[in-house]
Amino acid sequence: MKMGIVQGRLLSPVNGFIQKFPEENWRKEFELLPALGLTHIEWLVTKERFLTNPLFTEKISGLPITAFGLDIMNNSEIVNGEFFRKHMFPLAEAVLNQGYDKLSLPLLEHSTLRDKATFTKVRAFIHDLLHRYQNLKISVEVDLSHPEHVLPLIDHERMFLTHDIGNYTATSCKDFQGGSCWYAHQNFLEAIYYAGKLDCIHLKDKNYAGQNVPPGKGNSPFRDILKWLSTRDLSDVLFTLQTAREKPGEEIATIENYMKYFEDYEKQSV
Repeated sequence: MKMGIVQGRLLSPVNGFIQKFPEENWRKEFELLPALGLTHIEWLVTKERFLTNPLFTEKISGLPITAFGLDIMNNSEIVNGEFFRKHMFPLAEAVLNQGYDKLSLPLLEHSTLRDKATFTKVRAFIHDLLHRYQNLKISVEVDLSHPEHVLPLIDHERMFLTHDIGNYTATSCKDFQGGSCWYAHQNFLEAIYYAGKLDCIHLKDKNYAGQNVPPGKGNSPFRDILKWLSTRDLSDVLFTLQTAREKPGEEIATIENYMKYFEDYEKQSV
């Protein structure tokens, strides 16, 4: 398993937040990757740093960035066409101009598509974006429980899915009355995988109350998930740590412990 990390997790938190763009020392995190055995970073674009994000202001070409996570789009205004175009068009252009080709779009929480009208509008916006930018790819993260609700969203050839293990545990396992949480994950993963749409696995744990917790401390069935994944061809699938933070100042030791947790499970699954 080749693991990467969401931007900022190797550095001290910004203003106490679990996930914000690391203002001053973002370059340091890339320097830390090789020694830890991490292969990539999922870059962050937040509302606090939109057009002033280095994506727009500096040359970042050639760095091991696999996607640009658009936290800025976790907003109920995503259903507004002007809001969507005002943000997504410049982001697409900047990413392509820097030599990259993938946006990671959160369609959950404030930008959830559980309302049918919102689903229809946002899907149309995304398809228009992909028509405008022919080399662009989009990997979406959703809080929809059933694959039959997700596959119509990602039916474009350049649309894929990021499966966040912790988020799915917290938001979707309860929808499978009488079934285990593993059954819910398996049902979802199999449909997405065999449709050729599985792009990324976010390695994260949560409990059923929705709290971010260290791997193994929540309700995510990692043993079963990793065993299932070990029997599939995942050469094109990314694994990205988006784990809970622990004691400030011990970020590297925390990530090393989390990596060992997942690597040990992977070995047991072979």
